[in-house]
Amino acid sequence: MPSAKANGVTLYHEIHGEGEPLLCVMGLGADTLAWTLQLPAWSEAFRTIVFDNRDVGRSEYVSEGYEIRDMSRDALALADALAVDSFHLLGVSMGGMIAQEMALAAPERVRSLTLCVTYASGGRYARTKSRVWGADVARRSLEEQIDDLLLLTLSEELFENEEGIAFVRQMMLANPNPQDPAGFGRQLDAARVTMPATGSERWACPSTSSGPSTTSSCPCGSRGSSPSSSRAPRSP
Repeated sequence: MPSAKANGVTLYHEIHGEGEPLLCVMGLGADTLAWTLQLPAWSEAFRTIVFDNRDVGRSEYVSEGYEIRDMSRDALALADALAVDSFHLLGVSMGGMIAQEMALAAPERVRSLTLCVTYASGGRYARTKSRVWGADVARRSLEEQIDDLLLLTLSEELFENEEGIAFVRQMMLANPNPQDPAGFGRQLDAARVTMPATGSERWACPSTSSGPSTTSSCPCGSRGSSPSSSRAPRSP
């Protein structure tokens, strides 16, 4: 199993394709399997690196709480372990929060930044939402949790595609490494922490952010700027 010690945590990772490195950071409650539909296209143009964040999938579960900044240090340390000095960076949802922290901490390493359905700060609404959501998850079965995540992250229009929804749902149910509720809770607690409102002026790379201005698919259901993109950075 490909894994590396990064920032004191063992992280599972996969590398697909050749070319300029593209480091992909997944969001709340999801692991490398969540990139299944994107990897074939992205790996045609990039050396695509995907990994499981701490507390999910085949990466190490921890016992104490942490912040988004700690998760960004995990990802940067993983790049170090893989001898990747600089990379295109893509973050989705909570992974977008992690990616923003990475770009602020090491702007010289980020060739381009793509942020998908994410945000920088949540405020009181996000903290309350995460508290209520975390309590609900602790009481749910795995199937109920998966159904809730599908409702939060997919559109009403897509739900009319019965075959497509069934495929995604079955893929999630078949995951041999479902996330432990305690791990979900720790990730959720990290995502509720408000990031600084300033700092993007220090980004030294091209950045892409687009998407709905209000979304419930972000971790903690925060409201406000919520970039979204389904495309990786363009190949030069």
